[in-house]
Amino acid sequence: MEKVSDVFNYDNLEMWWEALDEYTMEEIQEFKYQSEEYLGMAKLLLVDLEDLKNDNTNGIRFKKNVPFNEIESLKPWIGDEIKRFNGEYEKIDDMSHLSLHRYMNPKMILVMLFASIEEGYDFVTTLTLEKDVIFENLKTDCDECLDEVAFSDSELKDDDEWVRLCLDCSMGF
Repeated sequence: MEKVSDVFNYDNLEMWWEALDEYTMEEIQEFKYQSEEYLGMAKLLLVDLEDLKNDNTNGIRFKKNVPFNEIESLKPWIGDEIKRFNGEYEKIDDMSHLSLHRYMNPKMILVMLFASIEEGYDFVTTLTLEKDVIFENLKTDCDECLDEVAFSDSELKDDDEWVRLCLDCSMGF
């Protein structure tokens, strides 16, 4: 039975992080999620072992999204790997037991990638996205001039964080 450690090319880890970032940002953009719907959440994504072996990032698919305080609910899919995220591992001297619990906070998203294997799922990698980085990368249209603008280069027009004004138009209000 093959596992992630048998097929994963760790030289391509950055490519997988970029794919996780792109997947997450596209989802936020497409569904126009409010920040409370994605910040402070753990997102479980899956990829087939064959796609991992072939560096096919198009095979990434959504499995489950849970608040950090409900991370135990992911145990049916990720088994003992839950210890990386629930605080049971708090040592960092061994990468196979790296604890990510201390880094989880309400102003971030934790994206977890696991590979589907014959006997369940196997850990691949994680990516954390901080709120500031997310807002730098999100785009929306200015509600006045309709130009595309980055969240970080715009201001809120009302209570809906997706209704934004570019800096030029916001000076008129």
